[in-house]
Amino acid sequence: MPERNRPGSQQFSWAYDWLAIKSSTAVLVKSSKPTLRKFDLILNGDDFDPGDDPPVCLEDESAGITASFDIFTELLAPKGGRRIPESRILGWLHDGTIQILESSPDETRKPSPATLRKISAIKEKNKNHTPSLEKLRNLVRPPEVGFTLMAGLQWHRAATILFRYDRKVYLIGQDEGTYFGCELADKPEMVKEAYYSLMPERVRKVIAPKRQGEWFAIPVPASKVPTMDKCLATFDHSGDSGIVLPRESGGNAHSLTSQDGRITAAGVFVKGGCLYHEEHDNLCLPEKQWTTFVKNTAVRSVSREGVD
Repeated sequence: MPERNRPGSQQFSWAYDWLAIKSSTAVLVKSSKPTLRKFDLILNGDDFDPGDDPPVCLEDESAGITASFDIFTELLAPKGGRRIPESRILGWLHDGTIQILESSPDETRKPSPATLRKISAIKEKNKNHTPSLEKLRNLVRPPEVGFTLMAGLQWHRAATILFRYDRKVYLIGQDEGTYFGCELADKPEMVKEAYYSLMPERVRKVIAPKRQGEWFAIPVPASKVPTMDKCLATFDHSGDSGIVLPRESGGNAHSLTSQDGRITAAGVFVKGGCLYHEEHDNLCLPEKQWTTFVKNTAVRSVSREGVD
């Protein structure tokens, strides 16, 4: 990168203003952490090939936040209206019309000693059948909302941006290799609060709830499951096709299978089974446990594949 375009030079602001308008590579915004630095860079991660050289070189990597510019344009478009041009979105980010409340880069944490001891105890108890990563995720509480236990036993939370526009608050980030954005029902001012606000009250009472996209799968006592004669419908599906949970217009299907499924006015109940979605890992449910499904509290959501 030419010296005049490097962060810290006199041409820094000019260079990134130009990039924001001309090539949609990055946009310079007022930092949500002004005590650390004056500006952050929001980098465009749409369809970027990680095998290529990065389009922008950062000397302070913590000042760069990778996000989908497409998600901004889709999320802020008026309902039923035309998509907002990307250049206008970037202008709003730069001039503060879109106010960044808080942002966080990708974050990885090592499990605490207490968590490692719990994982060791689980493995010892199941030494004849090593517990899967999915099972560990269901038994171990994350350090904060938004963290997921990954291979190698490390906690991971994707980069996120919390911002305000037109008196509404939005959260954008990544989830299992997919960019997402959502309008929040309330007005949190911190990323941690935003993740927590997306959890319905029923979900907050569950230790390490299972989740696929916007849907939480929570256990239900057998005594609370309606008998078949009180159901609106029942189903018995196997394979990777079944009933589809409610979705927004144009949204991808969360397809639910089970050999014992019950549909009532209060929701869907299944014993065992699996939840499928083309942008997420399959969510397999405990065979001997009844499960119901609760959607997050987002007012509206959009997603896009193509995470770098």
